[in-house]
Amino acid sequence: MDRRVRTTRPATVAIAVGDPDIAGRLESAISAHPDLAPSDGRGDADIVIVTAERLADFAFAPPGAAIVLLGESVSEGLASGPRAILPADTDPGLVAAAVRLVAHGLFVLPEAALDPAVAGEPDEEEAPPNGAEIQLTPREREVLELLAAGASNKVIARRLDVSVHTAKFHVASLLRKLGASGRLEAVGIGLRRGLLMV
Repeated sequence: MDRRVRTTRPATVAIAVGDPDIAGRLESAISAHPDLAPSDGRGDADIVIVTAERLADFAFAPPGAAIVLLGESVSEGLASGPRAILPADTDPGLVAAAVRLVAHGLFVLPEAALDPAVAGEPDEEEAPPNGAEIQLTPREREVLELLAAGASNKVIARRLDVSVHTAKFHVASLLRKLGASGRLEAVGIGLRRGLLMV
């Protein structure tokens, strides 16, 4: 997606899931973010949320649309691989957070989707278990969850009953601990490392 488009209008998001209840919860979660807008049709969407079982029906993805896949990593029939792969039972709020990351040009993929030889990561036997290398305090987990919900420093301060300065300190400390350059990247790392509750 072109960055100039994202700054002038919200990214449009189509939801292609079979369960109307899940689709409704996803649409509500997407609507809660001003930088995202649910799409009426799949043909004009910037991003498409699709379940693995509906993927075969959805081989006609709009050109240039980013795919957020809920379920197993299956990419047959897609022009390019999914930009995000999440478990089928992921909380709608976290799906919306992943969609926001995708809208900003990032990928949200499970570690298994990455080839350690290509990514230059250590062998499986040397790698620590998912999330083990990053230990967050309960307060840091609260801040990360609020970041995933799109909370500003003022909202974080109110929720944690601290000053805005203290909220900024907590966010900066969390970004440093995760090695993230910004809020969206911190949420992406949290999703990939299993640090966010789903």
